Amino acid sequence: MNNYRLKLGQSLTGLLVIIGLFGGLAIESKKPILASTLLSENPTASASQMGLEGTSWILQEWRDENNSNSLETGEPITANFVNGQVKGSASCNRYIASYKIEGNQLQITPAATTRKACMGEIMEREFAYLAALEGVQRYEINDRGLEISYTTEEGSGIMTFVPQASGELENKTWVLVSLEDGTVSRVPLKGTEITVNFTEDQVRGFSSCNQYMTTYTKEGNKLSINALATTRKACPPEVMRQEFQYLTALEEAQWYEISPQGQLKISYKTQRGSGVMVFAPQENTTLTNTTKMLTSKQDYVAPEMPMEGTQMRAIFAGDRQHQ
Repeated sequence: MNNYRLKLGQSLTGLLVIIGLFGGLAIESKKPILASTLLSENPTASASQMGLEGTSWILQEWRDENNSNSLETGEPITANFVNGQVKGSASCNRYIASYKIEGNQLQITPAATTRKACMGEIMEREFAYLAALEGVQRYEINDRGLEISYTTEEGSGIMTFVPQASGELENKTWVLVSLEDGTVSRVPLKGTEITVNFTEDQVRGFSSCNQYMTTYTKEGNKLSINALATTRKACPPEVMRQEFQYLTALEEAQWYEISPQGQLKISYKTQRGSGVMVFAPQENTTLTNTTKMLTSKQDYVAPEMPMEGTQMRAIFAGDRQHQ
């Protein structure tokens, strides 16, 4: 990724929570970019059958008007168009911007990003992508994928995206790795854990202090989660704040994607702004042939202790459970 020159027409005055200002970015690229990709695993669903919205797109090829050769890179660039906002990974950082469609005309505003630093070539590619995104003029979905045409001060080009393999959302326990809120990325408090598990029509998990559950629907990569029911255990204030922030974000989920690295990313939008929750698969634990003594019972009204003088026992043996 040599032969890149970044020119800043004016200084970056700040990053907003929802829409950042990249002032006068212009990129000179002498070579296009080919991003290594994980293609859709569904052979019956061609790219031309996909819609711009509700599909998780990953950059496969980037060509400018002077050169059709390609370079490979292991850092994916993604785009998800949902309800007037486009979000994704720009190589190093997450980004979010607004967009407007009129026919096949497409306009994208300057993007806000998180503030992680990466190796030089990755950052150069990220700046180039964000600059091209601001210069987008039109799009087309065909058998090649999603083709987005752009023009900047340095010339024109076409970015080709393909549907990203969605992976399996359901029947797996996911553990929260980070919660990105605007330009800030937070990790769970030490000694706490936040999990989520999707079954056919229900989502449940542990939110730092309490258990939660509800129902959900999905359409493509769009995700809608209904109002949550939780247990009512009390924990230290900082844990309760973390739980409240997580549950608020989860209820406002908009879309999801499973990255080539196997991470689940759920995008949300609340009254305070937009963000992304990043989860990793939980390592399997074995309950077979293990006896556990019940120390408390919880429903979704309030926790209960077993009656004095009684014991409850669960023995797990293969797929059989006895109480």
